[in-house]
Amino acid sequence: MKRVSLGPLPIKVSRIGFGCAPVLGRVGKGDSLYAMGQAFDRGVTHFDVARSYGYGEAEGVLGNFVSDKRDKVTITTKFGLVPARSSKIVNFAKPVVRRLIQTIPALASKARRHSLKFSPTRSYDVPGARESVEKSLRSLKTDYLDFILIHDCENATEIGDELLLFLEKLKVEGTVAAWGLASTYDSAGAISALLPRKPDIIQFGRLFGNEMNSWDQELGETPRFLHSPFGGRNMSEVWCRLWKDKRLQHWAKTNDIEIENKSSLYRPLLESALYEAPHQILIASMFQEAHIDENTQASSNPKFESAQLKSFIAVLREILGDVHPKFVE
Repeated sequence: MKRVSLGPLPIKVSRIGFGCAPVLGRVGKGDSLYAMGQAFDRGVTHFDVARSYGYGEAEGVLGNFVSDKRDKVTITTKFGLVPARSSKIVNFAKPVVRRLIQTIPALASKARRHSLKFSPTRSYDVPGARESVEKSLRSLKTDYLDFILIHDCENATEIGDELLLFLEKLKVEGTVAAWGLASTYDSAGAISALLPRKPDIIQFGRLFGNEMNSWDQELGETPRFLHSPFGGRNMSEVWCRLWKDKRLQHWAKTNDIEIENKSSLYRPLLESALYEAPHQILIASMFQEAHIDENTQASSNPKFESAQLKSFIAVLREILGDVHPKFVE
């Protein structure tokens, strides 16, 4: 798989990154380790995790996986969201709930609502950051982090000068190679513009078919890590609308492509996301072998020509302009 240079940073990262958000949430340890191995074997060498994932335990799973291959991978972790303490009852219940959801998918929404009771709290002060970094290093079984990101900060007032100095000190010490922001598309740009010290990396979710905000271009060569190019779970209605839309059907017919159902859209959507962000990293949560194959092949062996992707993006933007904003945030 192609590895991408990150502007002025002396680091190369695989074009597709493995998103660990579901680890020890909806995906158990064994399945997570298997998926990481399958992705790694196909050339995925970047792994994205956070202190808050899996009730604070996802980093430990990733740490087990990379323990014998640390020099072959890059890791992003995040701080600022303090994970809720997972009780013994919750630990016992999680695998049971996962099996139930696999058997009865309709239970997934109820499980997600219940999980909100264990939502992490926010803390962006230096003592909290220091503690989080120390725990991350232990859990990941490493003495350095490639990227450390401030997690889900909503405005610049939450980030004090002391925190920025602390992050720069970590770079000087060699504890981290780069620091940055992980927030929403709008917040990441607004916060970055107000900070006295600019982040090395910005990570955000953005539905790739939407027009870019002005700040996205103003940040120039600041490297970006993108996630949720399809809008995440709230895209289900959009997907239904897309594949039935006459404009998309016309594009498919013109390009001799069969769009039989929603799943037929995945490959052109993914390749278009990669095409539109040629020097950026795409973070994807992929825990099914077929999904891993599709993601890695889209990067290393694309099906579509540039002209096809350009016309597809143009059609997609036209269609998305008709969709209610709540579905394309």
